[in-house]
Parts: sequence; structure tokens; C-alpha cells
Amino acid sequence: MKSQYIFVAIALYIFPVLVSAETIRDFKSNIRINTDRSIQVEENISYDFEGNERRGIYRTIPLKGINIQGDIQTLQNGRAATQEISRGGEITIKIGDEDIYLTGLNQYSISYQVKGVIEKLQDRDELYWQITGTNWEVPIEQASATILLPEDLQDKVGDKLYCYTGVSSSQAQDCTITWANARTIEVKSNQSLAAGEGLTFAIGFPLGTLTPLTWWEENQEVIYQSIAGGILIIGSIILYFIWNTWARDPKIRKPIVRQYDAPKGMSPAGIIRLKNTYATPVEISATIISLAQQGILNITQIEEKKWFNKGIYQFDLKDIPVGKILKSFEQELIDILFKDNRKAVTTKDLTDEQVGDKFSAIYNKIYQDEVKQYYVTNPIVLRSILIGIAIVFVVLAIVLVDISNGLTLALISLAIISAIIAYYAPKRTEEGTRVLEHILGLEEYIRVAEKDRLQFQEKEYIFFEILPYAIALGLATVWAKAFEGLITTNPDWYTSNNGVIFIPTDFVSSIDSSLSSTMSSASSGGGSAGGGSGGGGGGSW
Repeated sequence: MKSQYIFVAIALYIFPVLVSAETIRDFKSNIRINTDRSIQVEENISYDFEGNERRGIYRTIPLKGINIQGDIQTLQNGRAATQEISRGGEITIKIGDEDIYLTGLNQYSISYQVKGVIEKLQDRDELYWQITGTNWEVPIEQASATILLPEDLQDKVGDKLYCYTGVSSSQAQDCTITWANARTIEVKSNQSLAAGEGLTFAIGFPLGTLTPLTWWEENQEVIYQSIAGGILIIGSIILYFIWNTWARDPKIRKPIVRQYDAPKGMSPAGIIRLKNTYATPVEISATIISLAQQGILNITQIEEKKWFNKGIYQFDLKDIPVGKILKSFEQELIDILFKDNRKAVTTKDLTDEQVGDKFSAIYNKIYQDEVKQYYVTNPIVLRSILIGIAIVFVVLAIVLVDISNGLTLALISLAIISAIIAYYAPKRTEEGTRVLEHILGLEEYIRVAEKDRLQFQEKEYIFFEILPYAIALGLATVWAKAFEGLITTNPDWYTSNNGVIFIPTDFVSSIDSSLSSTMSSASSGGGSAGGGSGGGGGGSW
């Protein structure tokens, strides 16, 4: 064992590990301050990829309170560069070609104009600009900036010049400010900056030096905040009206009384649809078992569930009893399962045929046959409208993100409220709520069934009557455990090629697993900052 460690040590000594660490060798910014209170920025970045292969770099700049206007010009090694620009709470400038990789030292230039960056204070106008930003992923060996003023201001500015180094909001001043002439200031960091550190510059101008703010510029944020507040209040009132009129259920009476059967005439698919308000593949599984329980189907276990084998079942169509009237969705399901007049089909056949893609019509008919009368409005229509409203609010928030954070926040808040209402919608009628109470009572009965198992002696028929509803409610395993050891014979609709006696827990687990692969393709759609401006950072890609 010691010899292995010795070998590793010798190998590391002979073949040293080469580590390539990316670095910004020089970050040089040229900033021209205009009398109209905008600034023109040109950043020249010497970025060393060392031995790493990279396509280029990206630069991020927060847009809080500022606006980067016009075209953004970029160069890579002195030539016009391919760029990709995205905006949100910040602007991201991605420079480089998807198919070209670079190594070593490369030169980048980024030029852009910024408005809204010079703030009016009580006694001065102030520019506070994070030259490099503090979010770079790599260290910066040298950082500096040359600031060109709109006129000779050395005597007027006086001591209202500041520079800072370090992480965001750092008050460290390991930097130097010098006047190159009466109109030009040079700022540089005295030492290299670690990843996450930056160089910041601030200057105060005497009032009257720059063009005064217009009434709109001076008051726009207050106006935007007022508009945002109005939008939020009016939007909330409208959404509350929608919620109260079309989405808010009548109150469910408590406590929930246990029910020992399903609401009269309601199918397993119907009860889960009314409870969930949206369609799910379990409606198909529960309907298949319900058809078997009604004497329409025979179910035969062809292959047992083992390990990764989900088991295979065969469904045989029996003659529908004279006078038996099937619901339209039940007939639709039979037509899909037993297409072309076939009388038998296996779960493997159904999976191979991808019949789940054909179930949308069934989901719609379950809504029409079973629950339509229990809703104030169509769930799909109402949810579509509410989700549409939420999407519109989000799109508007994205469009307005550069204009006002208040507007964006108000619109995002309304989008969230609309989405929440869509989740709880639609509103059930008074009668629908009473039927829901019955369903919740049945659910409670099934849930606590195992505690009352002694009451089920000699009542096997209860198990099979309730089984489709237990499957629909997701409580089939709970219901099966309550009858474990009590079922001594197979139901008349179930057989096994292996002669296995019907064991409720095994059957429920196996049939659920076997049907799940068939239902997996089914669509259920048929029913239901630091201080100052600038900043940011970047890295390579």
C-alpha cells in the first residue's frame, strides 16, 4: 500500500499538474461625460484564456435606474465581433463565435451609451459608476479609467472625487485619482483585484454644469410608481371579482361525514374529475375496472409483475347486457380498446399502439356526462383565460423592465395572482359543492378502512364495488390492505393464467403498474445590488 503512495508522489514530481487559470490582464475604460447627463463608455479588456479553449467572453451590466441606449459596439482582436445581447434586470453582452475557439490572450472592446446615470442631489449632480463591476469570475491584474469631462472643471469639482476598490459596497480606497489636465481625470487601482472585486469612481458636479433635468426626468420615477400602484390596485380588484364570481367555491361544511358509497349515478372517473377539476389518466384506469365490475369486461392476468416487468393483462369484451346503457365516455373507451371489432386486447398491445394519444375525446365526454352541471363555467375556458392574462402580464413586465422596477413588480404580482386563481378555478355550484362533500366523505371512509377491517367479514362484494372509486381517488392500496386475507375467491370478471388466487394488494399494484405504461402517453388536456450604477461583471464561455 505504501508503494502506491510513493508511486503517485514520484509521478506528480516528474509530471507536474498544469493548471490554466483565466485572468483579465488589463481592464481599461474610457468614459466621456456629456452635458445632456449621459455618458459614453468604451471598455478595453485584455482577457487571457491561457490554455483553456473558449469561444469568447460575456459582460453583464445591471439596469437598475439606468438605460443603455442605441447600438452596442463590440470588437474582438480589433475586428467587429459576433454578439448576442439579452435584457432583463441586467443586460448581458455575449461576444464570440459559436464555432470558433480561442486560447491565450485576446483583446475585447465594448462601447455603449448610458442615460439616467447622473443623479441630482441637493447640492450637486453626481456620477457614481462601477467601472469594472464586481461580478467578474476571474481576477483583474490592472484596472483603470480615463474620464473626459464636458468642460474644464478641475477648479469647480474640487475634492468631490472618490474611488473605491473591493467587493460591492466596499469603502476601501486602494486606488489613485489624478488630473491629466483640467478636463481629464485618470483613476486606477493600486493593486490587482480578485474575482468578485472591482474599481468604482464617483464625481460631484456643481449645479448648473450639466443640462438640468426636465420635469419628466425629475418626476418620472414617482409617476411610474403611482401608475404601478394604480395598476396593482385596479388589477387586484378585477381579479378578485373573477375569483369571487367564477373561481371561489361555496364553503365546504365541516366536519366531513363518512360516506359508504359514491354519489348516486356518478362514475369513478366523474368523482375524481369533480375533486381535481382537471383530467388525469387515472380516469381511464378506473373506468376499465368499473367496466369489468359492471360485467362488460373480463380481465385476465397473462404475465405476473416481476422486478422490472410490469406484468401483462388481457381485456376481453363481453356481450353488453340487454337494456344496459353505457355512458358516452365508456362507449368511447370500448371503441378505442376494441377497435376493428376485435374482442380481446392486452395492455402490451395498447402500449405498442400508443392509444393514450386517442383519449382526449374521452376526457371531454367525462366532463360533459359527469360534471358539467356542477360548475359555474367551463374549467378549460376559465383556466385558459386566466393563464392568458398571466402570460400577458409577464410579457408586459419584461418589456417594461428597463423603464420602471415598480411597473415590473406590479405586473409580476398580478401574473402570480392570476396563476393562483387559475390553479383553484373553476367555481363549483352549490349542488356541486355538496356532491364534493359526499366524495370527500367516501375518500375518508376508504382512508380509514383498514381500522374497520373486522366489519368487512363476509362482505367481499363491498371491496369490488368500491375498488374502482378507490383507484380513482389514489387510495387503491389502502383499500386493498383493508381486505387482505378476507378475499377467498376470484371475482367473476377476473382470472389468472397461473391459477393465482385474487389477492387485492397484489392485483392493485400489478394492474396499476401494467396500465401506467399505457396511460403514460395519454394527454389530459381534454377536461380541464451594490452602490452606484454600472457594475455587473462577466466571464468566458
